[in-house]
Amino acid sequence: MFAMTERVVIACLEKMFMKKYPPNDSKKVGRGKMQEWIKIFLTGFVSFAVSLSVALILRNKDRKEATKIRKDDLEKAAKKREEDREWISKQFAESQEQTTALKEQAISTKDLAKWSEEHIKILLDNKRVQDLGPPLSIYATGPHLPTKDKWTLLFLKVENNAQTVVHILNIKLKDGSRFILGYGIIYKPETRWQQMQSPYVNPDAKPTSHKSRGFCDKAKNFRTGPEIDVNISVAPSEGKPSRILIFVAAREEDIKDQVTLIITHTSPLQPETKMTVTTQTSLIDFKKVD
Repeated sequence: MFAMTERVVIACLEKMFMKKYPPNDSKKVGRGKMQEWIKIFLTGFVSFAVSLSVALILRNKDRKEATKIRKDDLEKAAKKREEDREWISKQFAESQEQTTALKEQAISTKDLAKWSEEHIKILLDNKRVQDLGPPLSIYATGPHLPTKDKWTLLFLKVENNAQTVVHILNIKLKDGSRFILGYGIIYKPETRWQQMQSPYVNPDAKPTSHKSRGFCDKAKNFRTGPEIDVNISVAPSEGKPSRILIFVAAREEDIKDQVTLIITHTSPLQPETKMTVTTQTSLIDFKKVD
């Protein structure tokens, strides 16, 4: 195929040469000289074509190799990014675990500190009880009876677990309370009993129930205020608690709320020292006192 192409090219060049230099020209050029020029030109042209082809082949090869290298680099870069993401995820997970552990440690430390504080308080309270004796146990119990003057009667159950008499000195409300206290009460509870005729009088007799109405009223020394000084002696309970009666009413409007009472009494072992007990009622409907 190359030889055929060479012949075609030679023929074309010969034709062009003969056209430019006809046989009758004064400057005659031999046919052999012309063919020699054609061969030189053809050799140069073929050499150029071969060089160009080789250059193109090498360039294409270099491009393929560059593409392959770039592809490898991209794959390596993608793999590196994936490894970096995995490392970051691992570090984040470890950081989260450390944060959780630190939080748990902080909570444990806080709980330990709280437990230590409570334990110290218990020890101090025990030491105080050893020095002063046990405080009174006071609970607000029902029934919470309303009176005609819209006072509500509270029953305070008092237990003295010491071996000596304790004196209650003061009863007051907490600061900012919306209530008022009343002390000095005459109270007689309702009583019930049964009566039955003798079977000798009436063999078919059945017991009949009777009751006497109780009452609650103000005594002559009745006094009111957010704080009331008293002097109530409480003997050792020995399983039989004492009872204190006190009135409570709303100061401004009818409300349903709890009442907090602060009671001050003498120490069983050091009567000159005062002790304080706090008690709270359940939710009660209180009326505004007239």
